[in-house]
This record gives sequence, structure tokens and C-alpha cells, in this order.
Amino acid sequence: SISNDGGYSFSEASNDGGWVHSDHHALWINPQNPKHLYLGTDGGVYMSLDHGVTWSHLNTLPVSQFYHVQTDMQSPYNVYGGLQDNGSWRGPSQSAGGIENRDWENVGGGDGFWVQVDPQDPAIVYSESQGGNISRFNTRTNQSKYVQPQAQKGEPKLRWNWNTPIVRSATDGKTLYCGAQFLYKTTDRGNSWQRISPDLTTNDTLKQKQYSSGGLTVDNTSAENHCTIFSISPSPFDDRLLYVGTDDGNIQVTTDGGVNWSLISKNIPGVPAGAWVSRVEASRHNRNVAYATFDNHAYGDMRTYVAKTADQGKTWTFLGNSTALQGYAHVVIEDSENPDMLFLGTEFGLYVSNDGGQNWVLYKAKVPEYVAVRDLVLHSKTNDLVLATHGRGVLIIDDISPLRRLSPELLQKDAVLLP
Repeated sequence: SISNDGGYSFSEASNDGGWVHSDHHALWINPQNPKHLYLGTDGGVYMSLDHGVTWSHLNTLPVSQFYHVQTDMQSPYNVYGGLQDNGSWRGPSQSAGGIENRDWENVGGGDGFWVQVDPQDPAIVYSESQGGNISRFNTRTNQSKYVQPQAQKGEPKLRWNWNTPIVRSATDGKTLYCGAQFLYKTTDRGNSWQRISPDLTTNDTLKQKQYSSGGLTVDNTSAENHCTIFSISPSPFDDRLLYVGTDDGNIQVTTDGGVNWSLISKNIPGVPAGAWVSRVEASRHNRNVAYATFDNHAYGDMRTYVAKTADQGKTWTFLGNSTALQGYAHVVIEDSENPDMLFLGTEFGLYVSNDGGQNWVLYKAKVPEYVAVRDLVLHSKTNDLVLATHGRGVLIIDDISPLRRLSPELLQKDAVLLP
């Protein structure tokens, strides 16, 4: 809106001159020419030269806000991800002449978050929009089906996170998991779901008062839901071994496919109780090892929290002591070949460790230093590291194989040739 009388009255500035994407984040007014405006939104950056009467969309800027990223096994492989207020998309990792906007294909609506592709049929894509609304989309036939689990008779109302995880099994391509306060499993592409856990959250009723604390209107997007499952990690060694992290500080593990669960996050050194579990990640190399990141910024705490267990959660080691680290942590993954190589995404960049997390280095080779790295995927065939950033789109670091050879001894040499 625009005011010409010091704020006593306003008129709509974005409707008369063409559609401008909603959810505005930033507005810049040229101090030398107040008719010249830049507007930052969930849909990108717009420019006006006439006080907002008309707007131009600057769609050449890679400023999309991805939450999560996934890849398939096609050649060249495709990249999948969910965008803030812009649905879910699939695009090529390579394209003759460079990847353009038109190369991307919509595979889901709403606020896009998690996307998973069926490993047996890459035309089948699962996407999640706000509040656990899960759809199965067939890109071959353009058919879409809503497949969210529903509460059974006598069960409490399901609490879905704004950013509900849908995660594929690491050992069985038919199996998918998703979580509300309970964990659900499907083996038939979402046509039916089995609940395989009790409430894995703290179920703290003091944190579930959005219906009485919303003021005149109640939040209807699930953005205020709390005490929900936020991260799911099946072990690549055994599908019965599963880790689950919640937005109210719990990490739970089962070793029998959900029959029994153990709370393993009561005393993680260096991590405040109740910190949001932004990611829990089962090791690719050792069935007893897992990693976790924590986000406590809602309490004004911007520190980087990352931890490792070597005994399925009985004890934990804190990996966030490096002075190089900045920003609250979103995701940690382990390299597929070198168990001592870890990749960490925080609100302020991508960090790499080659000594199991004792020391970290900010990765700056053509990756923006201060960008929120929300998700990471390491492609098993190409060794590409794919980043979902919130504000700079999807980035691909081609073939991280040379990084695996950067041992402390090698780094002391003046010059080295790497294969």
C-alpha cells in the first residue's frame, strides 16, 4: 500500500499495476527517486518506476526459497524440491545451454516442502504442502491423488507440522514414512497407512494453545502447530531401525520397526533441552551411529548445535565447538565413502568437516557465504552435493570426490595433484 498524506490514508499499490506475489519481505525506496521501488516477496523481486502503479518481475534472479531437495537416478538426474508459497517442482541437473525457468515442471501445490520420487517409477512423485497435505502425482498422466494419513475413530486429532516430513525407506523402495505426532508407514504408495508409534513428542499441552491464543482469527495453515514430528531417518542397514526427531526436543529410536520406542535425547551435552530437532540422520557406515542438528533460534539462541551418537543414542558427543560455525543448524549428512567427512547446512552457509566434526570449514567455492542451507543430498552415482537454499535456489557442487582426499597430512603440502 502507498500513502501520500503521511500515513493518514493508504491505497493499494500492487493491484492496479499488475499482479505482485503475496508475502512481502523487503521494500527499498530509492532515496534519490521515490518512484523507484524494489519489492522482495515469496515470489521473487519486483521493480516499479512509478510509485507502484506498475511492476516488473525480475525473474532472472535465482532467489527461490527451497525447503528440501531430492534427486532421482535418471541420467542426467532430476532435482526435486518444495518452495515457500510456490508449490513443488522438478528440474534437470543439466540442460544444453544452461538450465532455464522453463525447464522446471510443477509436481505439487501449496507451500512446497518435502518431495520424494518413486525409485521404481520416476513418473510417480510425492509432495507435501503445509500441514502434512501429501499428494501422489503421476507426471506421465497428470493424475494427482491426496494420500495424507487420517486419524482413526477414537484417536486424537493429528498435529501436522507446517513442514511435515515424508521420507523414503533406505532399503525398500515401496515404503514411505510421514509423521504427525505419530509415525505412519505406507507400502502401497499411500493408498493405506499404518500407524507404527505412540505419540513421540512431549505432548506438552502448554505448547498446543494456538486455538486460544490466535487473537481474532485462528491460524489455519498449521504454521503454529507444535509438538510434532519434524525429522525421520530410516537406517540404510535395517528398515526396522528408525530415528525420529520432533520440534519440541525429542529424539526417539526404534530397533523393531515401531513396536517399541526409546527416548534418547534427555542429556545431549551442549544442547539446550527442548531445542527443535531440525534433522536426525542415521549413518551410512555404521548401524550404531547417528547425527542430529538442533535449532533454538525461536528462543533467541543462534548457536550451531550438532551432535553424534555411536551407540544408538545411549550417549552423545557434541560437534558444535568449532569457532568457524555460524548460524543455527538445519541439516547434517555423512559422506557416502568417507565416514569422517560431514556436511552441515546452517542459516549462514555450508560447512564441511573431514575429521568427524571436530573441526569445520565454511565452503565458499561459488557457494554464497551467507545463505540458509536448508537441505543436502549427495547423489550416489555422480557424487554431486545438491543444496536446497532458502533464498538462492538449488545449488549443485559437482563431484565432491577430491574433497575426500583432503587429509590433514595432505593439506600440509605445498602442492598436490588429486585424481
